[in-house]
Amino acid sequence: MNNDKWGREMERMGKEENVNDIERPIHDNDSTHKSIAHINNENYDFVSLQESKNGSFGYSDPPETLWNEDPAGRRMAKIVVLLFFLIGVGIQLPYFTILTSFDYFQLQFGRDIEFYLSFAFDPSALFTLLIVLNLGNRLSLVVKILPSIFLTILLLALLSLLALVRVNTYWLALCSMVIFGIATPVLHLSLFGYASKLPGDCITALFQGFMASGGLVALSRVLTKALFPDDNEGLIRGTVIHLLAMVMLQMVALVAFLLLSFLHPNFRGALPYLGHEHLFTRPSDEAPTTLRSLLRKTWRFLSLIFFTYFTTYLVVPNLLTLIPSTISHFNTSSTSWFAVELLTLFLITNSLGQFVPRMYEYLSSTSWFQRTLSFLPTRCGSSWLCGIPVTVLRALLVVWLLLTVDPRVLKADAFAYIGVLLLGISNGMLTQISFEASSAELSEVSVSEREFLSHLFGLLLTGGLLCGTAIAFAFVKFVPTVLSNLP
Repeated sequence: MNNDKWGREMERMGKEENVNDIERPIHDNDSTHKSIAHINNENYDFVSLQESKNGSFGYSDPPETLWNEDPAGRRMAKIVVLLFFLIGVGIQLPYFTILTSFDYFQLQFGRDIEFYLSFAFDPSALFTLLIVLNLGNRLSLVVKILPSIFLTILLLALLSLLALVRVNTYWLALCSMVIFGIATPVLHLSLFGYASKLPGDCITALFQGFMASGGLVALSRVLTKALFPDDNEGLIRGTVIHLLAMVMLQMVALVAFLLLSFLHPNFRGALPYLGHEHLFTRPSDEAPTTLRSLLRKTWRFLSLIFFTYFTTYLVVPNLLTLIPSTISHFNTSSTSWFAVELLTLFLITNSLGQFVPRMYEYLSSTSWFQRTLSFLPTRCGSSWLCGIPVTVLRALLVVWLLLTVDPRVLKADAFAYIGVLLLGISNGMLTQISFEASSAELSEVSVSEREFLSHLFGLLLTGGLLCGTAIAFAFVKFVPTVLSNLP
């Protein structure tokens, strides 16, 4: 990058109006090392431009070495990361709450209700995604986020109240899932699109909260189910407590978003301590990245996230509810304990699976790995090669779990536990790989293109979920009927 191009970039930034530029001194003996931090108060864009000795743009040092040490800013950065994590927990929490309460809805409305709940959620979510992709930028972040969270809190509270007074809520449950299907993608796209414009720790914390929500909801469901007797009355009471606990957790996400809105636009000095992976470093006079070039770079990982959730929702939650237990104490007045255990196991291992790529990278740095397994990639989180064998093995897991459904070929309950455990860990692992690989591309594109990539990530995730659920429903509802009518 020559000095003329650098000068034009600095001149362009100096002419911008209605923008507060914050420049911090750099303690660097190299006079050719220049940096400026520029915060756009309207779009919350964090831009860092740096010219190194070789004339290229990019970051060579962590942010804390580029600016004076600011203890208050570092503390604020930790608060911002925590707020993003709590907000991420609330994105899919309503969906998981209803999903883990399927035994209560089965008690009220009979079996197969979980299929109809899934179908109430999935099409509305996909339809909303397409609308948000086209019209989402016309509304402010607060206008999109606050009504969505308020609605989810209101509906969860209403469901718990009606369960408390013993009122059948079939149509309310279906309508709630439709509304959750509308609110969830709005939260997903808006929050991930917003976080994609900020330093890397923000979107990482949001994603970790997103992944952790299923495990938190599952733990709540198991605890509230175990607190009461294993009968119909105990099931209803446990469900009421579970729904109220999730209302409280969703209110925490709401408060976290309000606090985050209060702290913007520069998070009170925290930006230098929030990572630097997603900084916009491309000069403005370069041609914008085309859709074709974006897809050429990311299609492997975008397709990976689609097939990951497609495979998962072939099994979860619909087929899990059909797996019978061979242990007699499960077959009491409440026959749903085994399915709840399997669903809880999946959600917890899915939350833990996101750490597998990091554990792999740590293992690959050891001398033993480098001596004996040097032919394997060292960074699982950004390697397409790590996703291929796991995706193939997950297809075999689906067959494995089908063999645990009546008439059971794999009769022991351990087969079901092992299959669900591996399905959950691999789902979390592949989601993390896709996220890290897509995030790596964000540093090479403009702000609007980052937001588009994050939206595309959410679209393919939901599309895989919808396709997997539809095929599972067809398999359970129609295939047996067709086979029984064959001559």
